[in-house]
Amino acid sequence: MSGPARKDEWATHNEQLTTRKWGILLPLQRGAPESSRVRGGRDTSRMHMKVIDITNDKEIMYRLEENEQAVFVMENRGGEVVFELAGEEAEAHIFAFYTGKENERFSPRIIQKHLAPNTVSSATVRARLDGSSSFDFRGLVEIAKGADGSNAKQDCRALLLSADASAYASAKPELEIDTDDVTCSHAASIAPPDAGQLAYLATRGISPGQAITLIADGFFKDVKERIHKLTTENMKPFN
Repeated sequence: MSGPARKDEWATHNEQLTTRKWGILLPLQRGAPESSRVRGGRDTSRMHMKVIDITNDKEIMYRLEENEQAVFVMENRGGEVVFELAGEEAEAHIFAFYTGKENERFSPRIIQKHLAPNTVSSATVRARLDGSSSFDFRGLVEIAKGADGSNAKQDCRALLLSADASAYASAKPELEIDTDDVTCSHAASIAPPDAGQLAYLATRGISPGQAITLIADGFFKDVKERIHKLTTENMKPFN
């Protein structure tokens, strides 16, 4: 596996992060045939992680051993993906983005398995749906017996953009906890653009169509900024 980019390379890739290719993503190291291993120890002084693009990856399981940490990013990837935190203080942050148009259908399932103590995981899922597209998310956080001190969360939000309300979304995050002394949370929301935001933008002379575009763009922006914070201190903020 190639090493992280040099400090002076991060700014060069900044603009690419806003594209479908994500820019700074590092290659994924292959492991056993049924899973992928993530290498690299925890840097507690800086806490900046490598980024792994799994959008087009065929693996369905990613396993982190002791002190291993990574940020996973995927776009419009359906099906089941499992993240196993098998070693103490392993850490995984998953960011999944979906943009639905016309009759596109997405049915992702994200599973976070905490098998060791003091592990951390988060899954942040965002879907922008236009036309007659649909999005059906299923999430599961499993905390095994003995995985005390684990911290896990799932957050799924869908923005319905179609003018005729034909876009559809559902979200069902779940928790299965078999031990005490853990911190877990899950949340889901599905809604059209906020009427208050639309009214405010109208007072600024922005047309309804332009307002929808601004809101849709901002729906992903704050999450991408979180990726910046997790991965490098040298990135410039998004424009």
